Amino acid sequence: MFSLHSIKRHLFSARCPLILLLIFTAISIAFGAKHLFTPFDAIHISAYAFMALLAGAWFTLKTLRKDTSFLSSRSILILLGLCFVLNIVYNLYLWTDPWKLPLILATTLGMLAATWALMRSWALIVWAPFFLLELMQTCMYIQYGTTINSLVVAATLEASPEEISAYSGWGNILSFTGLLIVTAAVCYGLHRCMRTFPKMQLLRTGLASLGIMALWGLSIPMERQSQDYYWPGSEFYNLANAYIEAVETNEDTINQVKSLPDPTEQPSRCDTILPDQGIILVVHIGESVRSDRLSLNGYHRITTPYLNTAPGLINFPHTISVAPDTCQAQISILTNGRRGLRDTDPCMQPTTGSILNIIAKHNFDIYSFFGNKVAQKLKYDRVVRLLTQVSKQSYNSPAYPMSGLPDIKRTIDENGSKNLVLFINNEGTHTPFCYFDEQHAPFQPAFTSFENPEANAEGINNAYDNTVYYLDDYIRQIVGYMGNRPFVYLYISDHGEFLGHDGIWGRGGLGNSTLRYHDTTGCIVPFFLITSPSFEKLHPHYAKALDGLHSNTEKTIGQEHIFHTLLGLFDIATPYYDPTLDLTRPNASPYTGDMPECLKKQQNTASTEPKERQQAAIGTPKPHA
Repeated sequence: MFSLHSIKRHLFSARCPLILLLIFTAISIAFGAKHLFTPFDAIHISAYAFMALLAGAWFTLKTLRKDTSFLSSRSILILLGLCFVLNIVYNLYLWTDPWKLPLILATTLGMLAATWALMRSWALIVWAPFFLLELMQTCMYIQYGTTINSLVVAATLEASPEEISAYSGWGNILSFTGLLIVTAAVCYGLHRCMRTFPKMQLLRTGLASLGIMALWGLSIPMERQSQDYYWPGSEFYNLANAYIEAVETNEDTINQVKSLPDPTEQPSRCDTILPDQGIILVVHIGESVRSDRLSLNGYHRITTPYLNTAPGLINFPHTISVAPDTCQAQISILTNGRRGLRDTDPCMQPTTGSILNIIAKHNFDIYSFFGNKVAQKLKYDRVVRLLTQVSKQSYNSPAYPMSGLPDIKRTIDENGSKNLVLFINNEGTHTPFCYFDEQHAPFQPAFTSFENPEANAEGINNAYDNTVYYLDDYIRQIVGYMGNRPFVYLYISDHGEFLGHDGIWGRGGLGNSTLRYHDTTGCIVPFFLITSPSFEKLHPHYAKALDGLHSNTEKTIGQEHIFHTLLGLFDIATPYYDPTLDLTRPNASPYTGDMPECLKKQQNTASTEPKERQQAAIGTPKPHA
């Protein structure tokens, strides 16, 4: 019978570490051979096996020579076991490719030993937040199908109190408390273990392990390389880069808008708009609305009862948004920018400022109406303020979007004969999908918390559909305020939303995912215009322009068309006008950028299928009760 003492004595004898290290080396070679065994990878198998044997030989040599420059084999085995446990707990990518396990352990051992040798217990200042973030990342991946990336960081930095509350249910609060306890326990155990190792031996062993890792990595074919092979080093880089990228993107976006020239500096002409004609142009940029959630576009629920039968409606159901980001979308809609800000083609980037400036030059007064979020001093606020700085007055809704309707009605009533532009951008259907009348919501049960969305998918989808229904009534009331005045109501959403579609929730999952935004149905957003009979009769050009709009409704278009369509609608001549992107012209060019496969198929069958069937085909999600 073996006693506990005898087991420990045999386990840490001189031979046992050698045997375990040789087994570890053999496993490394086996993993490498299994995942690289193709005819053209023979050289890589040999290189990988050589590096594995070299690592094993190095540890063996140190044991036989009893070299005290490095940690003993026993200590290295303890560290390897500790690193393995840390990876099991914190490494989300550990099992995605088994043959990278030796690399991960070598990197973890090297970084852990080196940082502890240099900082001693102060190393916990680095490791404790890292461990907590990694556990949070695992929970995020399980709940929302996303990990920490620049989009998640940007959304977190700009989150409103309502958005924060949507993720702050008791379940997430208890989960976060549990993560803190686990992290504290691990850090305490790490401190007790690492403080027993001599500083210089720890440093030399850590640096040697990182060196072996670097050589080892050279044997991996480029086509099989992946950053997560080098966890946690790569993860430190990814987390830091996500924050830097989010902050830099915010500043780049603001600076780009600031640098755009005022379009009124160039000569422009307009013969169709006279002072005091009483024309109202509503430019309503919605939030997070998917085209396929409007019954107007074939959705199986009646989410848009008013729009379904609205007179004078011109609908473009196949509209592509530039990015899952409000600011980029607003820039594309209000300027002559054609794609997202990260597009490297200079021809796709904006060269002028807001179209509101041009319209204001030609006998219009601009009024802007925002929600709660614009009151924050963040990127969104600064960008939208720059794009709407020509406004005579701006309003903020203190609560739900409906609370801003009195300001809109008063502005219309007090400017009876003036030409007005009402720019509207409020939360509407934005997370947490709470902007609707809960007592009279048509779809129940409605769940406005974004905690554990997969388990509450039905309730969250019901809440989202309720916000669309609420939006429909919001538009109906504004149209009613305008009465018989000549008006054009232009509505377009900034981006879509993911409600379990394509395996993700929200939009942050697209930041570092193989799933690209324009491969998903979430990039298809609603775009439509409502015009009054009196507007069409006001000038012969308007009737012709509306006929042109009707002729283009089945084309795939993008947010890039809005700027030029508004210029064409009012016949405003300016050097920035591109007639090929003017939807009031029957021969307007369609959107030529990336789009989902379902929309490509839709366009291929556009000439043969009935309109109703075409609309129903646009990525309609599974029904929810």
